[in-house]
Amino acid sequence: MKKEKKKRSKSDFFYLKFLTNLCNDFLSFFFCFFFYYYKNLFSKFIENLKSETNKFDNIV
Repeated sequence: MKKEKKKRSKSDFFYLKFLTNLCNDFLSFFFCFFFYYYKNLFSKFIENLKSETNKFDNIV
């Protein structure tokens, strides 16, 4: 009984590890796709941020 319980927990651990790896791959792929698709949007957003920081620097 004890050995079987250990085996099960080990397999659960591997399954969980596999799932996390899969999720990480999917997230990285999704992020790359999103970044590639909305690259212009990101660049505009970053430019706006830079201009805002410049305004703030000018005020200070």
